[in-house]
Amino acid sequence: MRNLVWMASYPKSGNTWARMFVAAYLGEVEGGGEKAESGELRAEGQREEANRGQGFDLLQVNQFSRSDSLLALFADLAGKPSAELTDEDIDAYRLAVQQRLAANIGQRVVKTHNARVKPNGQRQVYSRFTKAGVYIVRNPLDVVDSLADHINYSIDDAIALMNQPDHRLGRTDKHAAQMVGTWSHHVWSWTKNDNEFPLLVLRYEDLKQNPYEHFGRMIRFLGWDYDESCVRRAVDATVFASLQQAEQSSGFAEASTVARSGRFFRHGEAGRWRQVLNARQAARVIVDHRAMMEMLGYGVESSVASLESRARRSGAATSGSTPAELLASSPTKREALENGVMTSEEDGDRRIIAYEIYEPTDMSLTPAPISREWMDQTQQRFAYRCLPLTLANQAGWVIGNPTGFTVYWNGGPRPDDVILTFDNDRPEKRISGLFGHGVVTFNMPYLFRTPEGINLWVKGPTNAPKDGIHPLEGIVETDWTSASFTMNWKLTRANHVVRFEAGDPICMVVPVPRGLIDSLQPHKRSLDSNAEVAQAYRRWSADRDEFHRLVAAGDPNAIERGWQKDYFQGRDPGSQRVEQHQTKLTVRPFS
Repeated sequence: MRNLVWMASYPKSGNTWARMFVAAYLGEVEGGGEKAESGELRAEGQREEANRGQGFDLLQVNQFSRSDSLLALFADLAGKPSAELTDEDIDAYRLAVQQRLAANIGQRVVKTHNARVKPNGQRQVYSRFTKAGVYIVRNPLDVVDSLADHINYSIDDAIALMNQPDHRLGRTDKHAAQMVGTWSHHVWSWTKNDNEFPLLVLRYEDLKQNPYEHFGRMIRFLGWDYDESCVRRAVDATVFASLQQAEQSSGFAEASTVARSGRFFRHGEAGRWRQVLNARQAARVIVDHRAMMEMLGYGVESSVASLESRARRSGAATSGSTPAELLASSPTKREALENGVMTSEEDGDRRIIAYEIYEPTDMSLTPAPISREWMDQTQQRFAYRCLPLTLANQAGWVIGNPTGFTVYWNGGPRPDDVILTFDNDRPEKRISGLFGHGVVTFNMPYLFRTPEGINLWVKGPTNAPKDGIHPLEGIVETDWTSASFTMNWKLTRANHVVRFEAGDPICMVVPVPRGLIDSLQPHKRSLDSNAEVAQAYRRWSADRDEFHRLVAAGDPNAIERGWQKDYFQGRDPGSQRVEQHQTKLTVRPFS
């Protein structure tokens, strides 16, 4: 049920403009009738091309899209008036609200200003319902001016708000509060590469400079039918002057009631901050958000140079440090990444670093693959139906063998009783019989550093048996130790030749929390001591037995089904799916 298309942004970054364009392109607002009123998007190819991208009533965009924070949605599910909903109610029903939005026929565009965070352990965005996301980002120097007007703050107060970690958009009579946080962390929470769903990041400035190209990119990314002429008509229909004129004549439902200017669509310019912010204010924004600005390609140095030049021309003096001096004290993109500034505020520093002790020639360090040769050879590759098996295969990173060789152990205790023969008769110093007793030792070219409290389980590749030899395992406190480790394999019988090919995974490292097993309190109980667990188990057992009986009896439906997928789908027979169930791991490569 992955139907939701998120249109996400920090407030006052171009979200409404992007939704206006999508509405114009799909033509739902002008010709949608009942579908437009319900907010449903017609599926790709189910509308007449002639209607798409034509003129429409700009102020009815909310008939086309929905906000994830509409109190009416929460009130309907909770069965109580909106005014009686508590923050706890909002957290409790957020999953159900997004599930309802996704369950409606057709694709849905959902506006959100929520950061992808988990305050109090509650997700704001559920990827299980998400088809894709579009994140609109705008230079924070321009966001400041627009935000200050929208909420009737001073420029200085708006700058402070954009750097406030617990910032929430306040609750209104129509919308629940939204968790925003700082500008930098909001952007990071959406743009970090977690691969939960496809995401397109669009800069507001690029949309302004070439809207035909970049809005066209968005249409293609979302998998909708692409028509260049329709893109042009939709862009032309939503130029900023048209939006301003429409608001002036008819008003706009999303306009702030406290906006200083009294308007939602004020200027819409890129770079207007140079006319509004003084040098001290602009420098403060840059200091607060330099790292993320650099990542997005916003010219920090050129902006500061412009500020300094303007201050010199005007003869104005700034109190305290100059913009350039402030910039020198702020973290760069590289420093922010190395120091963990750009990690989730909930998760802390999640980096695992592999320091190269020496040139790791031919000893690759890569995410562990899901495939195994013996699993490929099972009938119809049925071994891959075992989800626990495939997840374990992927749960870590593997280091490759630098060269092909054979090893033979004569049964003796000495190092030279382990006889190594390398391909091309070129000895490899990183592989030896150092410890004797039939142990083959690989020297690792990496010194790992993990987050505080995280160990590395050092082992052989999971579910990859090798005849005549077995990988030894160890747990290393890699969050503090300056000592490297070796990988060792124990030959299980003498007078037997074992072959390692170049590139074979010879070591797998798996992060594990230190102290977890010590914290668990083991108890044994009879199954019937927990009626709910006993009932669920017996229902599963009976369901499994019945399925096996049907297969054995040649039932065509059971045979076509092939295997039971309840665990794979994250549910017991007859129950709903578990939200946190995983069917794959996203193990990032080292960069």
